[in-house]
Amino acid sequence: MREDKTSKLINEICSYSLQSYNESIGLIVRKILEVGARITVWETSEKSEYSPHEKRIFLGVKNRAEALHIVWSLLHEFGHHIDEIGKFGNKNDVEMGRERRAWAYADIEVKNYSDLMSEITSYKLRKEYCLNRYAKRNGLPHQE
Repeated sequence: MREDKTSKLINEICSYSLQSYNESIGLIVRKILEVGARITVWETSEKSEYSPHEKRIFLGVKNRAEALHIVWSLLHEFGHHIDEIGKFGNKNDVEMGRERRAWAYADIEVKNYSDLMSEITSYKLRKEYCLNRYAKRNGLPHQE
């Protein structure tokens, strides 16, 4: 992706009340693009997801309770791109395992950005909420 398109993508993400995190978001976006993933901003969706077939992060930005949830989702979905495991076991174990590994990668990645680390409580609450939601959806108890 050319730098002007990359800058446009970064500005688009930051336009959702994330301007003060522009530098970190720029570094994250560039890192994602450098490892071969693509990012599409979904203005009409509240959820984010990763498509392994397209190697694309679909970043939902609609009606987020906190703007930082967009960044946490970006880091989490990046974790799915990095994850090479996840194709073994029963469906529920695979999904929970994949989700835990994606969050574990996000745990590592978030530590690279001091401005985001100052918001670590928001990150941890979002991670916990999402893990509980995945577990409930699959009829499993949440285990950290």
